[in-house]
Amino acid sequence: MVHLSEPEKLPPKDYRQRIEKLAEQISDPVRKLKFLHQALADYSLDRSTDATDRKSTEPETKGEGEPLLRKSRKNGPPGRQGKTNGFPLSVTSKSRRYLLYLLGGVGIVVCGLAMLIFLSNGSIRSKKTDQAETRPDTEPYHYIIPMVTATHPPEPILSESVPEKRTEEKPPFPEYLDTVIWMIEKTTESEYYSNRLRIYTAQTTDNTPRRYYRTPINADGVSEPGPETEKVVGILFHAAESDIYEFKPEMTQSIKEYSRLLIRYIRKKKAYHYFIDRFGQVYRLVREDHAANHAGNAIWMDSEAVYLDLNNAFIGICFEGKDFENIDREKVKVNGNGARIIPMARSSINEAQLRSGKELTDWLRVKYHIPQHNCVPHCLVSVNPYDLLIGHHLDLSYEFPFDMFGLSNKYEERIPAITEFGFSCNNYFVEVMKGRLWPGIIRSEEYLRQRADQQKIPLKDYRRLLNTRFTRLFKWQKEVKNSEAP
Repeated sequence: MVHLSEPEKLPPKDYRQRIEKLAEQISDPVRKLKFLHQALADYSLDRSTDATDRKSTEPETKGEGEPLLRKSRKNGPPGRQGKTNGFPLSVTSKSRRYLLYLLGGVGIVVCGLAMLIFLSNGSIRSKKTDQAETRPDTEPYHYIIPMVTATHPPEPILSESVPEKRTEEKPPFPEYLDTVIWMIEKTTESEYYSNRLRIYTAQTTDNTPRRYYRTPINADGVSEPGPETEKVVGILFHAAESDIYEFKPEMTQSIKEYSRLLIRYIRKKKAYHYFIDRFGQVYRLVREDHAANHAGNAIWMDSEAVYLDLNNAFIGICFEGKDFENIDREKVKVNGNGARIIPMARSSINEAQLRSGKELTDWLRVKYHIPQHNCVPHCLVSVNPYDLLIGHHLDLSYEFPFDMFGLSNKYEERIPAITEFGFSCNNYFVEVMKGRLWPGIIRSEEYLRQRADQQKIPLKDYRRLLNTRFTRLFKWQKEVKNSEAP
């Protein structure tokens, strides 16, 4: 039967705490370990050795731990009667050796861990350095060019309808095209292009040379009118909204004759630069470097400027056809704002016209570097400048095939007449559209509300400030035109 010896007792708690506190003052880990080792070794001396002998035989400690160790021995722990340095007198030599081995093992483990941490830190630093050396000087980034409006920071919905920013280095053709477009044949009657576009030119007439004042945008919003220019910056799509014959074979001669008369009338009025008849034939009626009387009072805006003279700034393309039909006068409401026209169930503009319209649009965009943001239906720019209302003309008010033309849906984008000058729509407009307002109107009104909140003024007052801005610019533009008239 094996008799186990009584478990070895540790030094008194207050003494252990004093030793630990003294050890904390030693910064060198090796010397700290030697100090702890020596302190415990003193307690493990044989019980037969008296205090005097122990003092004469104790090893000398050098360095940072020596005065601390001697101070500890001098004071000693309290209550040492019958004990040597705080250990029981019954501790055996075997127990002492076991304790020393245990302490040495702990020291080895601590040193090993410290070495491992040191090596791993060096490896991590080396890896980070390698990554820093191989990283390029500049990283790719994406940015959005905001539409600057009024004097406020952009609101959250601004990025949903950002106008296209044009750079100095113009691409040779729009990005969505696969090849460059070029003229392959020109005669006295027509021009023929590589994208199948044929333009009949015999009806081309002069008007007044293209010339207008653009109104730049700066950090404070719409500024004063800038320098005069003759640059083409956009395309305005129109529908003739004229009477039409039913589009079927037996009506071919009537359709052709009506188109011929309509072309003669448009040419006389110098109303559009281009006209596309119901068979998809394209006619140039006003030369491109001259203005045409197609836009009336209109407002549009891109990332660079606000345009109030779209007759000169934009090229007008007119499709023969209509989107609205008249209502019998008897059905019009006697009181209220009863609408006299309603949208047709389906637009009369056919596939041949749309295909030719896209080919013409592609060529003009290539020739004049026109951004897609500035290709817009007439309905979205036409205004009544005296009543400050949008939708004065409503041609192409719905279902224009923007996707087919490679354009963003302008019905969903904010309307500059509202956001920049505080225009609105009346009940008559709502009735004509049968309550189906363009999503851009709703977004524009929300935009104004946010701006008014940022200014901390009522929406009505903020709209009035914008109206005043437009009235000033519109009056200035009229005075300039009158002064330049012959």
